[in-house]
Amino acid sequence: MEQLLKKIIESRTLIAFLFLFFPFIIAMLVMTNGQNIGIPKEMKFSIIALFYPYLQLVLWIYWMHYSANRLGTANNIDMTSIKKYNKLIGHSKVIFIILLFWIIINSIIPQMIEYPKIITQIIKYISYILIVVQLYLFYSWIYGFWILTKTLNDIYEKNGKERSMTIILFFILPLTYGLIHRKIKNELVL
Repeated sequence: MEQLLKKIIESRTLIAFLFLFFPFIIAMLVMTNGQNIGIPKEMKFSIIALFYPYLQLVLWIYWMHYSANRLGTANNIDMTSIKKYNKLIGHSKVIFIILLFWIIINSIIPQMIEYPKIITQIIKYISYILIVVQLYLFYSWIYGFWILTKTLNDIYEKNGKERSMTIILFFILPLTYGLIHRKIKNELVL
């Protein structure tokens, strides 16, 4: 994974964009051409639900994590907030695996076999709890925006430049990815 993230950061902006938004591109292809490649119509949305949102979030989270660590190390800035984010990422790995497993149990397997009523009830109640757990990934995602913004601004301050990154740029990420990628590459001198 680290080699892929290194290639994303070091590549040209368009190539990096295609890598980072790969889950979205695949989800759109499945949505439009799923039946042509042999995916049954009734399973199309389950596969997209399994593939796109969580994989996209995790890819962005790890891209921000890798970028912040690499920027902090390369520019010798205070790594305290980045180390806190590293702990959060460790928890995110476990949560992602649990959610992936749960999506398979909750959406794909029931289409293949029918659960007994008691198991269906248990799955339903556990699903309510996991709705809250999913918010942890979104928290990691938003916290990653803040960490990467803070890291870039700390580098600018260290170099005597004016702060120029805001977290708002990340909330409109697909439209601002080129700018963010360019700033990361400039600070890593790639």
